[in-house]
Amino acid sequence: MANNSDDDRGSELASFLQELSGAVADPDDPDEQLAYDGSNEPQKRPLEPDERALLHRIIGVVAREPRWQHAQVVQRTEISAAIGDGTRPQLRILTARERDDLCYMVTHLTSEFEDYHHQPSNPLLAYLESVAHGDIARLNLIAHVVNAREGDIDNRVVVHSADWAPPVAIPAGWWVAAAPRPLNGPITWQDKDHGHGTYYAACPPDQDHDALDWYGRGHEQDAWHVIPADNHMVAGAVHTFLADFGCRAPEEAGTTIAAVARDLGLPWREPAIDTDGSRPGVTNAQMLASTNFPAGIKEISTEPTRSVPAEKPRHPNPAAKRHHPRRR
Repeated sequence: MANNSDDDRGSELASFLQELSGAVADPDDPDEQLAYDGSNEPQKRPLEPDERALLHRIIGVVAREPRWQHAQVVQRTEISAAIGDGTRPQLRILTARERDDLCYMVTHLTSEFEDYHHQPSNPLLAYLESVAHGDIARLNLIAHVVNAREGDIDNRVVVHSADWAPPVAIPAGWWVAAAPRPLNGPITWQDKDHGHGTYYAACPPDQDHDALDWYGRGHEQDAWHVIPADNHMVAGAVHTFLADFGCRAPEEAGTTIAAVARDLGLPWREPAIDTDGSRPGVTNAQMLASTNFPAGIKEISTEPTRSVPAEKPRHPNPAAKRHHPRRR
């Protein structure tokens, strides 16, 4: 019969193995279920194996850099353990706090990566030699997917032009808005839900939207700007997003136009396949060269990942303050 000492050692071993595997987060810690600002937005989709492999590799890169030793993704080894290296299923879902830690890493790493390419001889940034522009672009897309914070995207609905057929004539250049409640405006109608309710209104761009009572009722009840976009416009937005990180094409980030558009919340329609197996019309490269899209599309292509707020350290450390990411 085992004595109490053996039981204690067995319990300690079980606890150690559980922590090492990262199989579960602490369900009794309410802070784990919230981001550092108190948000708890759900993850937009499960991470794919190649995305988890990239996160695993990048966490390993920063963990070997002494200046990153106070970062939570380094101190909390259960984050990397839960994500895994992409060769096996993810052990568990990440808590909002852990997802916030990942977003902090991406924001901070992006800032240092930009500094590295402006000061390639800076010895403090030599650890970034193994990180590519495509890695940074993909990490920022991942940050958008896992982001637990509210309000990081402007209120807008981007509708593929093939799906946009209002039952009323809208003058060119007018603003269109959607909401889950009736809206005021010179032109109003009801239609199918494109992402933010079935009530629509249109007005001249110089009309006072506040006077129409479009805003001021909170995120869910406010009117959202409706932007119809075709494949050329979406591809242009994808190109703008990638180029912001020095990435020239989706392939450099190990992804596709369709996948980037999905994660930016933009509609994409795969071109039809002809009977000979070819895709008619312009090529993806030609689409990527397109710059004929509204300013609103350009803005939403970079907003989601550049506005992830910095982490609030669990244990304030003067040294950690030196690595606070630049705000954009």
